Amino acid sequence: QVEMLQGEGYINKNFPAMHRQFIRYGIDITKEPMLVYPSLHYQNGGIEIDEKCETNIPGLYVAGEATGGVHGRNRLMGNSVLDYNVFGRRFHRI
Repeated sequence: QVEMLQGEGYINKNFPAMHRQFIRYGIDITKEPMLVYPSLHYQNGGIEIDEKCETNIPGLYVAGEATGGVHGRNRLMGNSVLDYNVFGRRFHRI
């Protein structure tokens, strides 16, 4: 358990919102073990487009993260807003 390794109060100090959320449902995560594992939270890849946001299907335009984004294979954390700025401006010019 995290509290055994990091000391009593660690969870409540570092993850107060999570602690409150679980307490709300009668689960004390400072005392009960919890399974934690990595998961996919976004997809790498997307629909291929040209500089005008067009696909190879006439009249079908794609923008933002549906294209895979401006960052290539991995979106930089917190920078998805850049996708909207870039593609919004490009699409506006069409």
